[in-house]
Order: sequence, then C-alpha cells, then structure tokens
Amino acid sequence: MEAEVEGSTLHSLQPRPSYSWSPIPFLTNVLSLDNPLFPKTMLPDEQQHKTIDKYPNIEGLQYQPLDTVPIAARKMNKYQSKQDMSLKRLQYLLLGVFRPMDVLGLKISQDVDNPNIQCYLLMLKDSRDLLLNAINPNFSSTASINNHHYTMSPNEFQAALVQQSTTTKAIKTASGFRSKRRPFHPTHPTGQ
Repeated sequence: MEAEVEGSTLHSLQPRPSYSWSPIPFLTNVLSLDNPLFPKTMLPDEQQHKTIDKYPNIEGLQYQPLDTVPIAARKMNKYQSKQDMSLKRLQYLLLGVFRPMDVLGLKISQDVDNPNIQCYLLMLKDSRDLLLNAINPNFSSTASINNHHYTMSPNEFQAALVQQSTTTKAIKTASGFRSKRRPFHPTHPTGQ
C-alpha cells in the first residue's frame, strides 16, 4: 500500500507492517544519519547562527515568535514566566529550521525537469506542518466553533484572563470566609 495524498503517490515505502528503511551510504554520510537524532550536546550558538545565516528569509514572512501578551506576562507567576521563556526559546530555535527548508523548497520547485517535484514539495510541506505543530501554544476559546483550538486574539485572551482572575479571586475570598469561622466546640456531655 503506497502513501497517497490527494491521489498522488508520495513514496513507495510501506508504512505498515514495516516501520524502518535503510539509507544508502551516501545519504547516511551527507545527512549524518549515523548520529543520534537528539545528540547529548547542542550546536554552539555561533555555529547555529552561522548555519542559519547561510539562508535568506522569505520577504514578508514572519520568522520571529510572537511576544507574550503584556497583560498575560504581568499575571504570570515565576514558574509560568520560566515556562513562557522556555517556550519562546524553543520557538526561536525552531525558526532557524525553516529558513533552509524554505530555500530547499525554492530549489526543488526550480528543478522543472524532475517529474517528482510535487511529491518532494508535499513531503516538505508535511515536515513544515509537523515542526510548526511541535511547538505551538494553542488556547481554546468558548467562542470557538465546534470547540476548535486556535490562538486567541489579544482582546479575547485578555477577557479570558480577566475572567479567570475574577474566578480565582472569588474562590480565594470564599476560602477565606471558611477559615475565619469559629471552630465548633461541642458542649461537654455533663453540661459543664
């Protein structure tokens, strides 16, 4: 059974029952496929920048991750701020991956003599989609149709944040009333 997208075959590898394939030595060497996918040491920042800077941005495409909504940043506790910074760092590192992929897409699309262009570009699209989905902070909104998830507009996010803060404050206030009540001491059985 060949993998198909919109009626066209992407590749001849069987997705099932076998999950593996063996690359030719040339591919192993060029792509360093004999190294672990997640190495113990990261590329130094200088090497990352050097690699990314070999590829130009697409004009008009936003590569930078979005800034945290200011009101949300003010409401975050220390742990949430740390998580937010980690997410932003991961998004920043991920943006570097797209520049070479976008240039690869351009180079593939210019190879007009190759009958496999559409298959290659669809595989590249799948890679982009999976990478974008890997680190994508989604919020859900009660206003969303069929409970779909999407990134909220700043105004909607602010309204949801205010509602959550109001609810949290009401719960804390109610909890405070309970703790201020005098404890119940039953009278001594002898009436004294």
